[in-house]
Amino acid sequence: MKCSQNSVLQPEKSGSLLRRRFMMDLVCFLSLFALASSGLAQISIDGVLDRGVYDDKVSFTVRPERGYDYTVELNGNPIGTGVSIEVNEPEYYELYVYRYGRFSGVGESELVRFIVRATEHGN
Repeated sequence: MKCSQNSVLQPEKSGSLLRRRFMMDLVCFLSLFALASSGLAQISIDGVLDRGVYDDKVSFTVRPERGYDYTVELNGNPIGTGVSIEVNEPEYYELYVYRYGRFSGVGESELVRFIVRATEHGN
């Protein structure tokens, strides 16, 4: 039986091509996974929690992230991001945050409801 060098090396070449192709696919998959997971970052609100009750006053900050445009409202009134907002009037509040990814085109929103109560009035 006659074997040439090309036929002996061919299975090894196809195996290395398959390995190379697999590695390229793996790198692409991991890159897409990293991009997708970075897009799943939550809206960052410091200082208040949903359904929280605070005595007399509370301060909060909506932390902006690069690559997003924000709309933030407190009881329907627009407020800014990246600044500390103090709320000191006893009332029920709704903090609505919407952000839109400039590059991804994905929109996310979060609603935080909280109460500031006057301690002078008791429970």
